[in-house]
Amino acid sequence: MNRKNLKSFLFIFAFFLPASLFAKVYIPEQTAWVMDSANIIDKNTKSELNSYLESVNRQTGVQIAVFTVKSLEKVAGTDATIEEYATDVFEKWGLGQKKEDNGVLLLVCLDEKKVRIEVGYGLEGVLTDTKCGLIIRNFIAPDFKNASYSEGIKTGVNLIAGYATGNEEIKKYANEVIYLPKVHPLLLSAVEIIPLQIFAYYISLHKGCDIDKPRNLAKSVTVE
Repeated sequence: MNRKNLKSFLFIFAFFLPASLFAKVYIPEQTAWVMDSANIIDKNTKSELNSYLESVNRQTGVQIAVFTVKSLEKVAGTDATIEEYATDVFEKWGLGQKKEDNGVLLLVCLDEKKVRIEVGYGLEGVLTDTKCGLIIRNFIAPDFKNASYSEGIKTGVNLIAGYATGNEEIKKYANEVIYLPKVHPLLLSAVEIIPLQIFAYYISLHKGCDIDKPRNLAKSVTVE
């Protein structure tokens, strides 16, 4: 094949490729533990969470970041999934200690109404898919439905930190700052011994959320 024909072939081949393959994924440089591109977290909460997460990092080495975007489509392309984008952000930011792989990313895509908790391999034993799903669906989502984004993210961060670090002082702090009527955050530990749907249903009664299928307990949840 001569050079002219090769160029024609490459042009035709590229023409039929999905446009998303050429879309540039936008991931900002991490300058703080809380990166609020969607501008949904109030100033006081953002300052408090940045200080808290820096303290968690210094005390335990666990690195937890929050990232909000207005539109997943605009930052990652039309065919992007929140799972793919979360992985890209997690890897670019290098969350967690290399030997421990103990990083966590809480990603919020506002327009798509999606939330994901991306967990490093070193923490998957304590932040399982089930537990992450319960944190999102039963503690973050109810606040999001009322447009109380700051409160929902604060609740989620403190729960994530308590379980990711295993630090009793941090757990105590998380339990004190989060107001959860009739249900205690430590009840999430019961998921290891109580059948999943029974436990999820119990929490839903107290948080006003519906439980339908197990898939909703994965690390990514759509907030309707």
